[in-house]
Amino acid sequence: MGLYNWKTDPELKTNLKNTEPEKVKEMERFLKAYIQSFNHRVKNNLLTVDKEF
Repeated sequence: MGLYNWKTDPELKTNLKNTEPEKVKEMERFLKAYIQSFNHRVKNNLLTVDKEF
């Protein structure tokens, strides 16, 4: 996993992973939670909106 500032480094040459470890941790935690949530919804067939609100 890499961390890049695409606004100032559009060619993604400078990996900021080692200079911003706290930001990497935060983003990694968010990504893992997102994947876990998606897997849960796939497993339980919850990918569509229930029309009975």
